[in-house]
Amino acid sequence: MNATNLGERHVIDAIKQHYCRVSLIHGSESWPADVSRALAFLNGHLFEFGLSVHQLRGQCRIHQNNFSMKFRFFTGTSPSEYLRNHRIGCSVTIMEGLNEPVSVTWLAYEVGYEHPSTFCMAFKKVTGLTPQKYKAELKKNKNSFVKTR
Repeated sequence: MNATNLGERHVIDAIKQHYCRVSLIHGSESWPADVSRALAFLNGHLFEFGLSVHQLRGQCRIHQNNFSMKFRFFTGTSPSEYLRNHRIGCSVTIMEGLNEPVSVTWLAYEVGYEHPSTFCMAFKKVTGLTPQKYKAELKKNKNSFVKTR
């Protein structure tokens, strides 16, 4: 890895850490223990490949069939929505924080998607745009800002 790649890795890690600090839900002492455990698990493993609600239930010893409804009651989203929304939210933050464009495949892997097509579907569901269209809009907006200065 050359110095540029190390510098980019540092920036990307900093963006991800900042996103997690300011955007993730951290629960409350008054919440049920299973919801708090699940939330901590999701937050700690947000960008890992293969993370699923099934794995979450196993790791956090959750056996109730109504757990997703309970999680939604306290967090506002189901566990799978929480995971998707924050992975995509972080990918948007990375795109906005880097000066250079990044490939969709690289970005998908960076936020925990093994398959770029799954990432693209999730991205569109959350933002209303494909990653390519989002990048084009971002570039257009940056260029218009530079031109008006």
